[in-house]
Amino acid sequence: MQFLLLRSLKLFLPAYLEAFCFNSKKQRPFSLNRVLFLVFIFPAFAVLQLIHCLGFLLDHLLYRKFKQQSCDKALFVIGIPRSGTTYIHRTLSKSMACTTFSTWEAILAPSIFQKKCLRLLSELDGCLGSPFQKTLNFSIKKIGGNFHDIHSVAMNEPEEDYLTLLPIGACFILLFAFPKSQGLRKLTSLDNFTQEERTAIIGFYKENIQRHLYFHGLDTCFLSKNAAFSTWLPEIKKAFPKAKFLLSIREPKSALSSQLSSLKPARSVFGTDPSGATTQKIILESMEYAFQSIYSFTQNTDPKQRVIIDQQRLLHQPHSTLNEAMELLDLDIQSLGTSEEPLPIHTKSKHQHDNFAVNNDIIAGSVFENYQLILKDSIGS
Repeated sequence: MQFLLLRSLKLFLPAYLEAFCFNSKKQRPFSLNRVLFLVFIFPAFAVLQLIHCLGFLLDHLLYRKFKQQSCDKALFVIGIPRSGTTYIHRTLSKSMACTTFSTWEAILAPSIFQKKCLRLLSELDGCLGSPFQKTLNFSIKKIGGNFHDIHSVAMNEPEEDYLTLLPIGACFILLFAFPKSQGLRKLTSLDNFTQEERTAIIGFYKENIQRHLYFHGLDTCFLSKNAAFSTWLPEIKKAFPKAKFLLSIREPKSALSSQLSSLKPARSVFGTDPSGATTQKIILESMEYAFQSIYSFTQNTDPKQRVIIDQQRLLHQPHSTLNEAMELLDLDIQSLGTSEEPLPIHTKSKHQHDNFAVNNDIIAGSVFENYQLILKDSIGS
């Protein structure tokens, strides 16, 4: 843990200090939103991460048995961002056959000690009519703005356990807060880290899953959804040898356009990269890594352990596609529903592809090649 904390400090401190270089052309424009983020939001975020670290330490002192918690039964929903992973995750999470992180766990209480404290506070809040929870959800909705049209956030909704890696600086989203940081740029691929770092990060991630199962006292299948885990696949497979993988893909051009649109609210909150040019470079780099990694993983993994879903099929046949995927993976998790209602992508989002025009020439040819190769192995092909 100490190694990971020092590593996190080495990543964030330089990135944070560089952000105050007023005269640096790399940091312009320095907007009001950027000032608010650097002076208020990020320091508050840093304090929260330190509290999480204290909670992790207390877990090892008070709840040592959590490390004995089995997490052999796991399903990882991993894929290209904006390929339907959130829909898949939230649909499957309704099944009693699996369990997953909720937003309040991922952001506010990744440690067992914190979970117990917040559960007690939640019970007290409930007795009073849940004023705290309502206020918190309202605040999140206001801060998130249009982002909720793309990915709704509420305290009790299923969320990515990837966010539990924020305290150790291994969560990709922070790169968009400091897009010029060369250290954080490594987050585009796990291969950019040393083997020691990869082993420590995956070990920490596994412990967070064990914490969740230990706290809830469950022996059900753990459901994980992480659209940024494509390059993590080999390491996750090594750490969870009995796990199953549901891989979601999408045509590269539309995926890039949709990602640029979905990240616009985040860029506004962070107060950086107003044109989106740097963000586009980051996404292009991570997309190339992602398609390459997914293809390599499919070639080196037993088909009984992984299944591939193309976003277009999921869009038109969500119910039958998910049920077929669960059958192929031999998992007793049913997609709830009885009819083929279209996947609700962009029903609320104001995303328009014309506003984020993408030229095929800017996407590496290997991306399209790997997409076509992966597509041949997807459900229904």
